[in-house]
Amino acid sequence: MRISTEVNGIPYQIYAPDPGTPLERMNWFLVNDRPIEVMIDDEFKKIETRLGTINLKIKDRVIPSQFITQRDGRVKAPIPGQISELKVGVGDIVMAGQPLMILEAMKMENEIRSPRQGRVIKPSVKLGQRLRPMIC
Repeated sequence: MRISTEVNGIPYQIYAPDPGTPLERMNWFLVNDRPIEVMIDDEFKKIETRLGTINLKIKDRVIPSQFITQRDGRVKAPIPGQISELKVGVGDIVMAGQPLMILEAMKMENEIRSPRQGRVIKPSVKLGQRLRPMIC
């Protein structure tokens, strides 16, 4: 798993060598191709390295936007793409933030999440379907 980020205007490429390992058990990453040993606290509020302590402020990526829902519970495709995976089916109960499907766009996989708790009544999309930003 490779992540691109920027801190104080400096770009960083972060690579997790074993993305299957739970975060609390990871003890090193490659940062700009340099191995960095880390200690992550249980509450994920700070990371300690030989370079110092980094305090973290976690932002929730599951924030509903104006493009996500209709009042009747339908979910919109935020970008054009093709459905490469359906993660829920008819009758499933979903929680807010739970992945519903993977929308592949420009060789990137985009996880489409539920904006709120509810039950899947009638999916109007199918695997392999191409979507424009529209209700899906």
